[in-house]
Amino acid sequence: MKKWIAVFLSIVLASLPVLPVYPVAEFSDISGHWAEADVRWLAERGIAEGDGGAFMPEGQITRAEFLAMTVRAFGLAGGAEEYRDVSEQDWFYPAVCAGAKLVPAEMAADGLFLPNSPITREEMAAALSRALSKEGKQELSYADGAEISAWAAEYVQNVSALGIMTGDGGYFMPQSLSTRAQAAAVLRRAFSGEQAPKSGRGAYPSADVDVDIRSVDTQFLPVPSADELAERFEIATRPGAHCAPRLHRALGTEDQGAVR
Repeated sequence: MKKWIAVFLSIVLASLPVLPVYPVAEFSDISGHWAEADVRWLAERGIAEGDGGAFMPEGQITRAEFLAMTVRAFGLAGGAEEYRDVSEQDWFYPAVCAGAKLVPAEMAADGLFLPNSPITREEMAAALSRALSKEGKQELSYADGAEISAWAAEYVQNVSALGIMTGDGGYFMPQSLSTRAQAAAVLRRAFSGEQAPKSGRGAYPSADVDVDIRSVDTQFLPVPSADELAERFEIATRPGAHCAPRLHRALGTEDQGAVR
C-alpha cells in the first residue's frame, strides 16, 4: 500500500507547476552595518535590491525607491500611472502604477509624484499606513508634533501605535529624510508581531493560516524518502482530521511559512 501511495504522490508532485526562485541579493557594503540583519531579511524575500552589488545603506532613499520596496513587500500589482512626471521608460514605472493607492493626494500635488526626490519620514509613514491592513490609535505626543503636516497626522498616529515608526528621544522628525538602511528597518518592523507579508514576490504567508502545499518554497524543505512520504500521507489523511493543517504537520512544513 505504501508503495502505491508513494508512486501516487510522486506523480502529483511532478505535475505541480515549478515555482520561480528569486536569487538572494548579496550586498558588498552591509557587513557589520547596524541594519545588516534587516537588509538581509528583505533581500531573502526579494524586497531589497541594490545596484552593482551594493545596497548603499547610508544613501538617501527616494520616493520611487521606497514605493518600489513597499510594493514588492506587499505583493501589489496592476494599477495605472497617474502622474505627469512618470513614464513607461522609467525603471520604477510598474511600482509607481501598482503603488498609486499608497500615495495620498497631498504627496502628488499638481499631478507630480517627484519620484527622484528623497522621501520624508511623514511621507514614508503615509505610504506604509495605507499599505497595512491593521490600524493603531494613539495620541501624538512627540515634542515636534507641531511639525507633522495635518494630512499626515493620522498616518503617523497609526505607524507609531503599531511600533513601526516611533522616532527618537521623543521626536518624530516628520520632515527629516531617511536612509536606505532606515527604510529597510522600518519595512521589516512592519512585518513583526502580527503583521506578516502578503503573497508578494518572495514573501511568505503567515504560519497561522492554512497554506496550499503548492505555495511552499520547496528549496528550503528536506526531501523525505518515498516510505516517509507514504507514512506521512497516511497520518495526514486519517478520518476525522482537518486535512490542511495535519498535512503540514505530517510533512514537517507547518513552520515553514512563518516569517522570522
